[in-house]
Amino acid sequence: LPDKVSVTSQDMIEHVSVITDPTTTINQKVWDTIREGLYKSRSVVIHYRAPGYDEAAIRLIDPLHLVGHHGEWYLLCFSHHHDEVRVFALNRIPKARLDRSRFQRPDDFRAEDYIDPGFGVFVSEERTEVTVRFDGEAAYRIPERNWHHGQTIEKLDDDSIIVRFTTNQQSQVLFWAAQWGPNAEILAPPELRERAAQWFAQTARRYDNV
Repeated sequence: LPDKVSVTSQDMIEHVSVITDPTTTINQKVWDTIREGLYKSRSVVIHYRAPGYDEAAIRLIDPLHLVGHHGEWYLLCFSHHHDEVRVFALNRIPKARLDRSRFQRPDDFRAEDYIDPGFGVFVSEERTEVTVRFDGEAAYRIPERNWHHGQTIEKLDDDSIIVRFTTNQQSQVLFWAAQWGPNAEILAPPELRERAAQWFAQTARRYDNV
């Protein structure tokens, strides 16, 4: 869309529907605190409840970048406990308060070094080229969208296609390919292909008695 769009409220009510991803619930006070810390370069003390844990751990963080992805909001920040940049899901932060200290935002910080803006927010995965083969209906539907800014699509003689791009989000590629069922096959990298084989084999075993 252009920078400015004019519509009437009546048009929006009668002629437009938007179906979004399911959204997580974020404490409004947490959101306001993180936002203030982000724009004023103030450190923030958060209570973070990691998946699988009932108790929240207290962490001092320097907020650097907010990422909205598939109905969730994530915070890229410098964690003083881990002494490195980490990602925290905002819906897993029940409490947050501004710390008295201020921080100097790193001049060389780039969100793209930790995430892939087009594909996901896992920060601990290596950047690599992925290759996925699509056939059947997926081979016709995949080219209709720009899934990744660096994607290339090669059409094969049997009407299947090969999609390639470089990303640091291998887990997200696995989830993406899974949406297309048997019409998608991860070809590379080898470790992701092996991971997919194990994952789908375990899934198939759940349906052995069907």
